[in-house]
Amino acid sequence: MKPVGDGELVRLEHLRDLIGVAGTSDSIRLLLFSRSGFTRELRAVAAGRRDVELVDLERMYHGD
Repeated sequence: MKPVGDGELVRLEHLRDLIGVAGTSDSIRLLLFSRSGFTRELRAVAAGRRDVELVDLERMYHGD
């Protein structure tokens, strides 16, 4: 399996926009789950955004 990349974040943002979720970007969090980890690029993007959280197996089973 390949690590999840920033393409999945773009897809998730697109789906959020299609749904037309009301509220500010601060009130909506985008969570990406992966059992095979995340690319360096996606980790860098997520580190700079408050609305994106990456959840890998380590975090899922052992917490923050």
